[in-house]
Amino acid sequence: MLNIDISKDLEGRLHKMAQKMHKDESYVVKKAIRTFVADMEDYYLGLMALKEHKRSKKSEGSTIWTLEDLDREIAALDVEN
Repeated sequence: MLNIDISKDLEGRLHKMAQKMHKDESYVVKKAIRTFVADMEDYYLGLMALKEHKRSKKSEGSTIWTLEDLDREIAALDVEN
């Protein structure tokens, strides 16, 4: 069980979203928390992988990819599949 204090504004937004989804507020909160935790896990796994990559490639003069570089690589993979 978890108890949290939220602002009246957020409480109202939560209530409206639950109504739109035809779910109770508890369901919406659980879904939001699951999504947030999964996103943060992915973020930190990616960050750890980047740090390991930088560490392992440091002596080789490796370059760091920009977000645009990554977007291009992902788009290329999508085209291939």
